Amino acid sequence: MSNTSSAQGASSSEDGGQPAGAAVEAGAGTGVETGAGTETGVGAMVEVATGEDDGAGPVNKKRKRGEDVGKTGETTAGEAVSASPASTTPNLRVDGFMSHRVDTMAMYMCGETIAQRFADAGITKVVTVETAGIVTGFVVATCLNIDLVYARKKLLRGPLPASIITKPYRRKGAALPGKLYLSSEYFDASDVVLIVDSFLATGHTILTLAEMVKETGATVGGVACMIEKAWKAGRQSLAAAGISPVESLVVIETMGFDTESIVFASDARDTVAGELLVENIVKMADVTPGYDA
Repeated sequence: MSNTSSAQGASSSEDGGQPAGAAVEAGAGTGVETGAGTETGVGAMVEVATGEDDGAGPVNKKRKRGEDVGKTGETTAGEAVSASPASTTPNLRVDGFMSHRVDTMAMYMCGETIAQRFADAGITKVVTVETAGIVTGFVVATCLNIDLVYARKKLLRGPLPASIITKPYRRKGAALPGKLYLSSEYFDASDVVLIVDSFLATGHTILTLAEMVKETGATVGGVACMIEKAWKAGRQSLAAAGISPVESLVVIETMGFDTESIVFASDARDTVAGELLVENIVKMADVTPGYDA
């Protein structure tokens, strides 16, 4: 087996938007409030409901965008969660072939290759996280003739059903932590789960998914990802948590702030899926400052 075959991702406010009811003022003294949670002027001010109450309802305090933001997040239980510090980490964006626009043939080949590697592992369900992992996770589940369950980042308004497991997680490309929601009603103690994700970097998202799967009573039977950032040591984090095997279709050894700087593992092109991923990364991906999950 090649190195890559043994080498190996809430509410609108948690997904990067403003809290419900937050108004955004367009800057430059226009006095126009959009109320849509988007910044429409340079130096725009954001009104945030602080929760302080003088009897007449929440008090709105204005602050500049980015001021005192990103220090902590909150889970549904109210415990504080530290967010990532300001980052200059190269963030590989794959919108052009994996999430917004989907190269269906490449994703199909990725899913089929992953399914082949876990064909004899006794996997009974595939778990992924929306949205980039859903397409490949669907192919994996289809090839293995099993169900796909995905963790959601948003839920409809209203009380959470008792079956919903909620955990904070570090979001790729964002400073603030978000939340993941997984319904335990779709699992039982006999399930052996394969976690499929688009990236393995630090391993934080996959570790969070693994914790959620275990809370359902099911067993984690392995992890598969399409792209692994080897220098982020996510594989070591998963190993320390006792999660194995870990499969990656393409391993990136190092990268800078452009696709020309990417150094792929020597066997990255050994499979059709790997070849298609490498071609898409080189031609379609973009590199921006961000955070790794």
